[in-house]
Amino acid sequence: MAIYCNAAGEGFYWGSASIPDLSYWAVSLWLHHSAVPSSFGSLGGIQRTDGTNAHLILSDATPTQLALYDTLGASSNIVALTVGTWYHVYALNSNGSGSGGCRAAGSGTYSTATCTNFTVSAGTHYFGCGVQVYGEGWTLDSRIAHYKVWSGSTGLPTVAQLQQEGLSARPILPVTWAWLPCWDASTYTSDRSGLGRNATADSGSPTTADGPPVGWGGVKHVIGAPALVNPIFALTALQSPVAGTCTMRVRARIVV
Repeated sequence: MAIYCNAAGEGFYWGSASIPDLSYWAVSLWLHHSAVPSSFGSLGGIQRTDGTNAHLILSDATPTQLALYDTLGASSNIVALTVGTWYHVYALNSNGSGSGGCRAAGSGTYSTATCTNFTVSAGTHYFGCGVQVYGEGWTLDSRIAHYKVWSGSTGLPTVAQLQQEGLSARPILPVTWAWLPCWDASTYTSDRSGLGRNATADSGSPTTADGPPVGWGGVKHVIGAPALVNPIFALTALQSPVAGTCTMRVRARIVV
């Protein structure tokens, strides 16, 4: 399932009191480009209330461009989107160096772009999707699903890892900020990562819609525990062969 945002104010955000790291953050999501938006739309990233931004945007042009938008107001186009198509998209800020990518559902190839000046300086900030914190409201006219956010230099995904996230509805690499599955319009702001960072709904009301063609997949991680590398393992319990005991070997396969 997914949420459909087709009017100004239909989105979610984290406010200035609690936002991802300004210099190290990443976002991965599935996007259905439903129609050319009536105005620019933000899919994720840092916005400052004076209009200084570093984020992933949709343009209001025909065809709509997916692009990185930096703090100097320059856009680095990633790809032109086709109406009616699901896409996996991501953006990464690693100490001011921005990377973004996109692939259509069913394709194994990503279109990518990079930029500099991707870290917003101190001020009052927001991080969100479909939200504009100054001026006129932005409109996505898109469906959103499987919204994952990482924050901080520790545990920040690489570009290759972000592309792998497109294969799974739930996180493969443990998120360090929040995971919003966005599987229905009544719970889309709920963080399911276990970190307790629910987003705030903007003024509009998105609706529930069909989701992207991606399986639940992933590996269920326990926060603070090492990642499971090989899903096939052997569990062996051995006891000394004395009276009243036995020797047991168990081989198990985990299916996720």
